[in-house]
Amino acid sequence: MTFNSRGYLARGFIKTTNPGVHMKKNIFLVAIIFSVITCVNAADLRNFTVVMPAGNPTAGAEIPLTITAIGTDNLTKADYTGNVTVTASVGDITFVETGAAASTAFTAGKWMGKVKILGADPALLMTFTDVSGATGTATKLVNPGPYSKLLVLTQGQEYAPGTALGSSGIPETLMTYREFYVTVTACDDYYNRINSGYPSAVWLQSSGALYEKYSVTPTATDFAVADIPGTTIYAMTLMPNPDIGGLFDINAMDYANSVFGINQRTFSTLNTYFIWPEINNITYTAAEIPVFAGSFLTVTVKASNYSREAEKGILPDFDKVVSIKAVEYDNHSAFLQTLSPDNVVVTAGQGDAIVQYLKMDRIKIMPDCTDYDNGTGTYYYVTKSPSDVVQVYAAAPQSFSFTADKVQIKPDETANLNVAVFDAYMNPVSRTAVSFDILPAGTGILSVTDTITGDYDYSINVMGGTASSVYTAPLLAPTNVTITVTVDGIAASQSIVLEFISATSTADKQTVKNTPNPFNPDKGGTKIGYYLEADSKVTFKLFNMFGGLVWSKQVQKGEGLGLKGPRELLYEGRTDGGFKIGVGLYVLKIYVENDSEKYVLERKIAVKK
Repeated sequence: MTFNSRGYLARGFIKTTNPGVHMKKNIFLVAIIFSVITCVNAADLRNFTVVMPAGNPTAGAEIPLTITAIGTDNLTKADYTGNVTVTASVGDITFVETGAAASTAFTAGKWMGKVKILGADPALLMTFTDVSGATGTATKLVNPGPYSKLLVLTQGQEYAPGTALGSSGIPETLMTYREFYVTVTACDDYYNRINSGYPSAVWLQSSGALYEKYSVTPTATDFAVADIPGTTIYAMTLMPNPDIGGLFDINAMDYANSVFGINQRTFSTLNTYFIWPEINNITYTAAEIPVFAGSFLTVTVKASNYSREAEKGILPDFDKVVSIKAVEYDNHSAFLQTLSPDNVVVTAGQGDAIVQYLKMDRIKIMPDCTDYDNGTGTYYYVTKSPSDVVQVYAAAPQSFSFTADKVQIKPDETANLNVAVFDAYMNPVSRTAVSFDILPAGTGILSVTDTITGDYDYSINVMGGTASSVYTAPLLAPTNVTITVTVDGIAASQSIVLEFISATSTADKQTVKNTPNPFNPDKGGTKIGYYLEADSKVTFKLFNMFGGLVWSKQVQKGEGLGLKGPRELLYEGRTDGGFKIGVGLYVLKIYVENDSEKYVLERKIAVKK
């Protein structure tokens, strides 16, 4: 249908004696025609038609086809340029042109090419779908190919004809000296069950262990007379001597046609057991199990002839007290703080204990159980597995330490203030609100007044639980200033008094040294040297990096170590309780007080192995 240069129909012109009517009718007709054309072009995609040649192909054949996009007006949707994906009711199917389940783009609403069908079925349904959900289907009788393979499946595996492997699912762990079932299917190249030319004698055997024995029923089978022609189910028992677990081959053999099948499977044995703990009745989780230090968790120890992943029950004749230990989550041989209690009574393969762990850490719990004789002459060999990861968080804030790097301060000088917050078990507590305050108000500046304790990060070995601020003294200093700290959740506050001293004080002229540094307490102590300008009262205090006091000693004015001049003290690396201090970095502070002044000397001391 065409139009002339003035927009009138070139053919089918409607004549009238009234020019006005003539114009109106032509405009009306043109409007109708444009409307019809617009509706055709705007039709939505409804479905696809699929045309294939007649005949019954064999699995693996490449079949030509034409797919046409159909609009809601039931006409070819010529402007469709999308693509489709194809699935089959049995097995895999792909477009030959792409080697995948998705086609190339349509041209003028059509696609022509080939599909390769791997599955065999009397009524194989092929479904073609695009992203909008429009579909097209076709059904074909697809025959299996000639006999070429024996597919061997055991418990846990599902038959999947027309696929690359012929099966799906996760095989179960089998047990020696216990009967299991093996399904053998005579297949074509694509694991479709054949429908003619069945093997007349297929044998089943096993190999893989020294002096291996096995029993099979039936011993050999004619697949043509099976309940399902082409498939036979065998009952088999593996009886290796000695009775050991491991990988064993299950072989199907058709000697007459030189066709063989194999399935390599893992076997456990009655005298091998697996043992593992579960936490808070959680059978398995990939996530961390959160608990708080000092809280109670249920540890369930289970023993089985199967691994934990198999989830196939417990070992009923396992009766034993099993020791349990906390280990590092990424190093199962690194033992941590002792659990309380540290053992579980296991009866008939399972036992529970209510366990308390006090240290903030990321741990697993490992059963510490050995091979054993159950008293009946059967010796059991053990495979131990740890629990899931347990994340032990610090409990609620219980106490804190507050320290400053000096007790005397000059005008415009700074003092570093540090707070460490602990729970009832001395674990550092992170994300706890801490407030610093100055009395008298306005006597100096704090870099931070309100903050929270830092978080811990196991990846970089940062334990957190600390907060800090810096105090800057004013130019015109009062006699002294009090800095007070309050911690959220702890009723009592703590204060430190900083005494202001003259800028000309000799405090900055004093030094302290120790030799050797670092030192090993097992190989002698370290000599601490300092100088006194006058007879003084001297107090020694050694702090760990959390501000905890480790060792102290006081010397009265006039005693040997408090006399004017150079002095030296031998520190042997022991706590006030007489225990050897651990490896790490410590802060030594020497408080000096005489008739004219008092000041603090400070030295960092390192301890090594």
